[in-house]
Amino acid sequence: MKIAIKIIFGLVVVLILAIIALLVFFDPNDYKPRIEALIESQTGREARIEGDLGWSFFPSLGIEAEGFVLENPPGFSDPVMLRVGSMAFSAELLPLLRGEIRVHKITLIDAAILLEVRADGSDNWSDLT
Repeated sequence: MKIAIKIIFGLVVVLILAIIALLVFFDPNDYKPRIEALIESQTGREARIEGDLGWSFFPSLGIEAEGFVLENPPGFSDPVMLRVGSMAFSAELLPLLRGEIRVHKITLIDAAILLEVRADGSDNWSDLT
């Protein structure tokens, strides 16, 4: 029983040290331009993360952002297709340790999504496939 308690205590200490190291050595805001560029390359549209990025640790490892905008393609009445007040993405922890990413949860708060269809039948969503 004492050995099991020591192992559990050791795992908790390692987890706490890993969280501290993550907070000290990795600033998610350093990756903000890269994330925006990745979204733009995948969607063909300008993307902006307007606020700071932050970490979340419970109940799963995740990242949070304040203010996100995804632009419409040219020719639509509103320049913004998607505006989100705040969002959070979390991933399952055990697959991350194996080098896999499995999304646990995506949360969008104060999301405004514009679907516009032009007279010719084209819309601002079809090219996002």
